[in-house]
Amino acid sequence: LKYNGQSKWVLLVSINPGGPNGGSATQYFIGDFDGITFTPDENPYPIWLDYGRDNYAGVTWSNIPESDGRKLFIGWMNNWDYANQIPPVNFAGAMTLPRTLKLMHNGNHLVVANPPAEEVNALRGKSRELDSFRVNKSHQIKELTTEMNDVFEIEMEIETNSSSKFSFVLSNEVEEKIVFDFDLESGLFSVDRSKSGLVSFSNKFSSNKSEAPLIKREIYKVRLFIDKLSTECFINDGELVQTNTVFPSSPYNTITFNCEGEIKVNKMNVYPIQK
Repeated sequence: LKYNGQSKWVLLVSINPGGPNGGSATQYFIGDFDGITFTPDENPYPIWLDYGRDNYAGVTWSNIPESDGRKLFIGWMNNWDYANQIPPVNFAGAMTLPRTLKLMHNGNHLVVANPPAEEVNALRGKSRELDSFRVNKSHQIKELTTEMNDVFEIEMEIETNSSSKFSFVLSNEVEEKIVFDFDLESGLFSVDRSKSGLVSFSNKFSSNKSEAPLIKREIYKVRLFIDKLSTECFINDGELVQTNTVFPSSPYNTITFNCEGEIKVNKMNVYPIQK
């Protein structure tokens, strides 16, 4: 991968157990390779490609034309902590969205960002565009998709303004929910799926929040993909990613913003994903 005109090698290491939030995960090292020896740069390792529970043992495509030049990646959307216990709902396991690997600087050090491959945009249906709005304590938007579509993308920009702690919550008609929480003071982005739907099949599935280190910023750009049984959340062009499976009894179709102080949500678009 290249950064500022310089080529760097990236060593991906898929491990199980030992992930940042338990079970399976993929860490990486950035450095140089002379054909025999890989020498990692100094970085605050371990660093993880995806801090969610469900992205493991990914692979990259070969033979991408030089005229394209991208490094494309796809992961197994599961975790050996509970892979043999997941309920047979709709399908048993899946792969992540295809992603483009690229080097970015998060303000502290280089990271391997992995946003969705640009071809994913072709799956977007007609967008529902929401005007910008401010949130004081709480703000709820119902009927995210008018046809109760359970496969969609939310794209939005969140200005932190006076808030150091805020969240958005996806929920359904029976109050099942998954919580995405930003704690700027603690420097943590966490996902809580303990009440996301069916969770009792394994005591390792939702016993703890999935936490990731969060760089404090004034603006966070979020792309959130919701499928029948999964959530893939990309922050700031894939600089920080969490992939987590869920098993709701009905589609999530409401989003609720909660905050201390005030935040502003800009440019919020909801795209149904064409099947």
